Amino acid sequence: MSFMITNQDTINQEKEIIIKLLKFYDDATYKGWSEKIIRNVRNYISRIIHKTEKEIFQIFLSHFPKDTTTKISLTKQAKLHASFIGFCYHFEIGTTVNPKKAFEYYIIAAEHGDGFALSQIGGLSATQLEYNHTTSTKYIEYVHKSAKIGHPHGAYKMAIVTTGRLRAFWYLKAAEKNFPDGLTKAAQLYKTGEYVIKDVHRALRMALLVRRVMGEKNFSDGVWKKLFGE
Repeated sequence: MSFMITNQDTINQEKEIIIKLLKFYDDATYKGWSEKIIRNVRNYISRIIHKTEKEIFQIFLSHFPKDTTTKISLTKQAKLHASFIGFCYHFEIGTTVNPKKAFEYYIIAAEHGDGFALSQIGGLSATQLEYNHTTSTKYIEYVHKSAKIGHPHGAYKMAIVTTGRLRAFWYLKAAEKNFPDGLTKAAQLYKTGEYVIKDVHRALRMALLVRRVMGEKNFSDGVWKKLFGE
């Protein structure tokens, strides 16, 4: 007995791919910087989904909701969908790098409250579009919105553009989300007692958590030595 694969079957399969990849993408944005997200997404596409990056990009474009005006509230999946297409244009996944296109899709996601997209718009604005440096008002506006939503990328970037107690505050916020760099900075603060009550045991627990989040292979001895000198 033979079965014919209909157009609807193909559509359903593509929708399943989108759901799985967006869940993976969303999780990945909380676990490291863009380089790690790119690597993990590419590995997931090739090893789990078994399609080319170009095929995936075309699937996402063809299924992108047509009406995405800021007046209509988007579902979480639709926000992630826009964010992912922006990410592809930003980092050359299945298409050529196109900062303006990346901005176009990131802004759709950002206007509907996607924290990662907000943090990436800040980077695009500072380096590739109309703003010239990371202290620009617009850059900080986007990054601050990302941080207030609770995304660790936004919190960590706010720490970079602030000083003193406010910097420590944002490092701790990034650490709350188990963001590896945020945990490392927070561990340093607790080790030295800078702007927080000194707590070496807490610093150690955070360092061990960084090792767990990053994985043994990715946790360099340099990170440990920098924190504890041994």
